Amino acid sequence: MPSPRRVPLISSDPTHCRRSPCMFHGRIPEGAYYVGRKMPGLDASPYANPYKGDGAAERYRVKLLAEPALVEAAAYDIGDRDVACWCPVSADCHGDALLELIAALREAHDAEPWELA
Repeated sequence: MPSPRRVPLISSDPTHCRRSPCMFHGRIPEGAYYVGRKMPGLDASPYANPYKGDGAAERYRVKLLAEPALVEAAAYDIGDRDVACWCPVSADCHGDALLELIAALREAHDAEPWELA
């Protein structure tokens, strides 16, 4: 089974951006779990990155390392699904950090991916 990955959101409008402020109108790829902030039509994820700017993904990784219960909850909620957010695929992203720490948690527990009961 392939590892979960971060996937870009699919824009419903090729320009996907209005004048200030920039507003996205996307939809989540089928089967993916949204890990972004509140956006038009999308509720904020409990795993959204609270940090902005340079180094935000790394600051989020430090937060996750300090809050193992958050990683455990994410592992349970996300399961084997891909995660979706607004970061460009080429950029550092908190979604990647989240997936890496979920994988490390599973490896440490030597467990199969969690499934909802």
